[in-house]
Amino acid sequence: MTKIFFGYTILFVLVVSCSQNDLSETELVLTTDKEVYLSDDQFELTIMIKPLKSEKKIRILKNLNNLKISFFIKDHSSEFSQELKKHFLENPSLFSNYSDYSQEYRISNSKPYIKVVKGKIAEEDNIVIIEIPELNLKKRFYKSDLLIHPEVTIKGHYYSIYSGVENYFTPKNIRVIMQQKKLP
Repeated sequence: MTKIFFGYTILFVLVVSCSQNDLSETELVLTTDKEVYLSDDQFELTIMIKPLKSEKKIRILKNLNNLKISFFIKDHSSEFSQELKKHFLENPSLFSNYSDYSQEYRISNSKPYIKVVKGKIAEEDNIVIIEIPELNLKKRFYKSDLLIHPEVTIKGHYYSIYSGVENYFTPKNIRVIMQQKKLP
C-alpha cells in the first residue's frame, strides 16, 4: 500500500512540475527591427511569448539552452541550426532545485515575455555570416546562394524544461541584400 501511495505521489509531483513550465496555450513570435538588411548590418531579434488566454506562468532556462533558432534560405536544401550543447547534461536533474537554472515569468497579453538578442551580418570572401553571439549561433551562407535567394527564414522553438515538448515560433522572413564593393 505504501508503494502505491509513493508511486501516486511521485506521479502527482511530476505532473504538477511539468505543467508549470510548459508553453502550451501560448503564442511564440519572432520579430526583427527591419525587414531588409545589407550585408555588414547589425540586427535585433525579438523573442516574444504571450498567452492565448488571460495569464500564464512559464519557466525559461536562464542560459536559454531550451531555445533553438535556425536560419535558412528559401528553396535551399542546407539548413543550419545552433547546437544545444549538452542539453540534458547542463540542465538540472528532475529532483534538483531548478530555480537555480530557470527563471519563472508570469505573462499576460499586456505583459508578454520579451527577450531581445543582437546579431550581425558579415561578409568574408565568398561567405555571408549571420551571427547571434548571445545564443552561440553562427550560420554561413554562400554569397552566390543569397544572390539567387535573398530571403532568409528564421525559425525557432522552445523545449519545455522537463517535459521536452517543443513549442514553435511563427517563422520570420528577412531579406539580405549584398552590398556592391567599390573597386579601387
